[in-house]
Amino acid sequence: MRSGQIERDINMALKDIVNLTWLSIHRTSGSSRNNDDKSFESTIDQKIKEKSTDLVKYFGVLDRRYSLETEKFQKNIFLSLIEDESKD
Repeated sequence: MRSGQIERDINMALKDIVNLTWLSIHRTSGSSRNNDDKSFESTIDQKIKEKSTDLVKYFGVLDRRYSLETEKFQKNIFLSLIEDESKD
């Protein structure tokens, strides 16, 4: 019962953040065209690739921030342990 409420809360929060629109689109298969030839690539596919690249870059930024914060935390803990031992 509780997990159902949590799922509904998450779905509502995501709906506030993300605007989804479903489009019915016709696309050719990837095997029927040369991947280097972007002139035959649909604008939807181009946008998907662009957003995918943006997401990869964003996750890279988040990973770097996480690494920096983790490093700062570890330094602070290590220094606090050294300071505590030197006071004894």
